[in-house]
Amino acid sequence: MSLMVIIMACVGFFLLQGAWPQE
Repeated sequence: MSLMVIIMACVGFFLLQGAWPQE
């Protein structure tokens, strides 16, 4: 498994969880 795939999965998960400060 490529590291980039893991990073993309983590970023997507964080975005779905709404942990990204949109304020």
